[in-house]
Amino acid sequence: MIISLSVALIAIAFTVLVIYLVITLKSAKVSIDQANDTLAEVRDKVDNIEVEAMNLLQNTNAITGDVKEKMHSLDTLFASIGQISESVHQVTASAKEVSSTVSRTVTSQAEKAIHDPKTTEILKWTTLAMQIWARWKNVKSEEADQASTQ
Repeated sequence: MIISLSVALIAIAFTVLVIYLVITLKSAKVSIDQANDTLAEVRDKVDNIEVEAMNLLQNTNAITGDVKEKMHSLDTLFASIGQISESVHQVTASAKEVSSTVSRTVTSQAEKAIHDPKTTEILKWTTLAMQIWARWKNVKSEEADQASTQ
């Protein structure tokens, strides 16, 4: 009887163990199925991200190429600006030189004219003529004022 009772208890324990294992395996299967579903969703999202990343990389490469091309265009522009600046500097230096030469020439000619007795005589006559003209203008102005008041 103890043997039969032991065998019955072993059979019951084995049945309980099998039932528990079946429940555990079903739970594990549900978890594995959920993990597979989640993994499939992640794969889809990764595929979408991969496509977007490739598009972004292609756009970035195109923009980089465009920027490089425009930078090369700016190099020639800045070289031209440098040449223009150099030309302006040369023109300015030449203008200063010409101005200095003209100034020296005018100054030397003026000094010569001042020390020339003919120039002194001409200046005296010019001053006298200006004084006569100013007096004549004043007389005419006074005559016009008297005529208008009468």
